[in-house]
Amino acid sequence: MVGLWIPAVANLSGVRNIAITQNITTVLKFIPLLFMATVGLVFIKAHNFGPLNPTGTSATAAISAAAAIALFSYIGIETASVVAGRVRDPRRNVGRATVLGTIGCAVVYILGTVTVFGTVPDGSTAWRPSSTRTSPQR
Repeated sequence: MVGLWIPAVANLSGVRNIAITQNITTVLKFIPLLFMATVGLVFIKAHNFGPLNPTGTSATAAISAAAAIALFSYIGIETASVVAGRVRDPRRNVGRATVLGTIGCAVVYILGTVTVFGTVPDGSTAWRPSSTRTSPQR
């Protein structure tokens, strides 16, 4: 319950307090992600990377499927314009914050993905039936 009330109280106390809370939580979630993504780069092995398109479909179909999934990472990007009326110099700052935030997220996501794919052997994460799913069939 505390996790729900802290943002609610910060939100009700004004834009300045929610901005401070949002900045703190953003930094607190980015630090471990960026740390693991960059430290993990040291442990990458080239043979861990699999084929670029393992689906067996055309490159166009694979890009379309990936684009549909990537679209969900942009949900909420329009919320920057909600408080534009209360931001100093919104014409400059809202656009800058949106672009820099998107670039920052993309860098962290790409580094994290490259690190995971480069450190985990290809095929080790393939789907396997779980013991709970197959146990009634034994």
